[in-house]
Amino acid sequence: MTVRLPGLGDGSYRLMASERNGSGFVERRFRVDLTPPRIAIRQPANGAQVQQGATVLADYACQGAVTCDGDVATGAPVDTSRAGPASFAVRAADDAGNEAISVVGYAIRPATTVAIAGGAPPAGDAPAPIALTPPPAGTAGAPRPVTIDARRLRPRAGAVLTSRRPVLRWPAPHGVGVYNVQIFRLRATSVTKVLSAFPRLNRMRVPPRRLAYGHRYVWRVWPYLERGYPKRPLGLSFFDVRRPR
Repeated sequence: MTVRLPGLGDGSYRLMASERNGSGFVERRFRVDLTPPRIAIRQPANGAQVQQGATVLADYACQGAVTCDGDVATGAPVDTSRAGPASFAVRAADDAGNEAISVVGYAIRPATTVAIAGGAPPAGDAPAPIALTPPPAGTAGAPRPVTIDARRLRPRAGAVLTSRRPVLRWPAPHGVGVYNVQIFRLRATSVTKVLSAFPRLNRMRVPPRRLAYGHRYVWRVWPYLERGYPKRPLGLSFFDVRRPR
């Protein structure tokens, strides 16, 4: 026997059926859930303008859901490597099978690329450019370089240092006997090399009179391998040097 119960809203119900002669009854409990989960996407924000190569961490949440999956996990970086229109989607489902999807659209603005004369490893390769993301419109400050594997280098990317002779550190791949460390002073639209050194260890203290207070510096490391220097550095990062208070 089929029983139709039109118009029921969300909630818990009890269905009871009795025999015609009143000799007994059957009871069933059930729940109605027709409401899909709710999704909130905080980052990337809908309509945002993001610089190419900038770090944007996904931030979203789902309410009333048993699954909540975005293009990347919440807290993970969103891909900003390509300029142009972009979108980010989150899908959710609840235990009743209701599904929801939320999509935000944003734009990735192209970074400014500055080619550095003499900035390549000393193997005759063409100079590798450094991509810069200018500060937001209407604000002051030095542009931010697009980093390469900066998490492998120390000090951390964007660190503010009060020493003009910091110690730089990087990982030591097997079989590397010498490195090429390059440091550049970064200004609004130009990058000037201030040091090219060849340490044998995977750390180096910056020599005197190379860094000055009030500037941002980009630095990168090439390992010398069996067949020479690779075209991609071991890492590229940046730091600021400020006068101690």
